[in-house]
Amino acid sequence: MSENDESEVMWARVDDGFYVGSLPGRFLGCIDRQEEGDFLALDVHARPIGAYANLAQAMTAVWNATNEQAST
Repeated sequence: MSENDESEVMWARVDDGFYVGSLPGRFLGCIDRQEEGDFLALDVHARPIGAYANLAQAMTAVWNATNEQAST
């Protein structure tokens, strides 16, 4: 995954408070805004990564989880 960087990730808002991250031809994970206002980041298998105070932090967490999975 080293040929890509975080700036190349495409984020699409597919529903109110629900975002999907991808690179060309590759799903990275998603983010679901919770009722309490936190952003729940989910990996490529929809497993929770963590809850974050803002969308940018959740996006970074999805990217980091993708890189960790790629390096193992």
